[in-house]
Amino acid sequence: MSNIFEVKEPSKFAKKTTLIGGIPVHAYYNSALANPFDESTFAEAESLKVLFLLHGLSRSSDTQEEIGKTILHHYYPLVAEVSSDNIEPLIIFSFDHRNHGARLQDSSRNLNYKGGNDYHSADMLSYIDAATHDLKNIIDFLPGYIPLLSNFKLTKILGGVSLGGHSVIRFVTAYPGVFDGAIPIVGSFDLTSLYINRLQPLGETQIYNSSYKDIKDKLLDIKYYPEALFLKSAKDDSFVYHNYDINKLKTLALFGKTDKVVTLDHSIPFLDKINQLPKDRSLLDVNEKFQAIHYPAGHVVNEEMIDDITKWLVYF
Repeated sequence: MSNIFEVKEPSKFAKKTTLIGGIPVHAYYNSALANPFDESTFAEAESLKVLFLLHGLSRSSDTQEEIGKTILHHYYPLVAEVSSDNIEPLIIFSFDHRNHGARLQDSSRNLNYKGGNDYHSADMLSYIDAATHDLKNIIDFLPGYIPLLSNFKLTKILGGVSLGGHSVIRFVTAYPGVFDGAIPIVGSFDLTSLYINRLQPLGETQIYNSSYKDIKDKLLDIKYYPEALFLKSAKDDSFVYHNYDINKLKTLALFGKTDKVVTLDHSIPFLDKINQLPKDRSLLDVNEKFQAIHYPAGHVVNEEMIDDITKWLVYF
């Protein structure tokens, strides 16, 4: 997976790392504006946007620093145009998924089936589950480590790319109300179908509604997707399908039309159910509660996506 954009004026923004629950959590922000790391910069009851940004497979928080600073670079000029008298600061947080970045244990376990990793599905699903637990712990204890956050009225948004996008969907469904907004980028609303079709192309969606016996009969080698794993992933995908909050949680879901890694078709049944099939970026509505946008792109984060995310954040 690649990112097609460049960081502009990275020195303009500060970086602060805080160890929370044993995990290094990195913050990127404009140090000249109100921020929770310098009491002298803010007035009482100052509002603040907080964006947690989760990285993709075989990437790290370093990648999110690149993306985060690019968002910050675009954010401030645009927010000044919209409301020059009230520039609401944005702080972007990131951390490493398990077995990634500073937490890497075995890089071969971040490969797919074709790369020789027989545990690809189990690894991916366990990384996603682990990310939800790590993030919940970080969110719960964040004010304890950065107490000045309590001086702000916070708007909390969760975004993520690929593996991080899957984690966004799973987290906001499992913990409704923790975040005010969600930005899953090239993520999937049906991981069971995504990984089973990656193991063996069945051309099916909503496989989580099937019985394991039906799936077992179709797979050439079931050791790569055992019953216990299927029951866990199927339960979680069904929960997402029935419980993702489209009324209270503002969502911007971004997809690549030609994405061969996380194919859009697995998310279509969910998007069709809520009457929000993907539309072109020219139809982006910053006020709409839930919307899916697709781009003439593959499994990437590109400049157009960054522009739309930034615009969406400014009007949030």
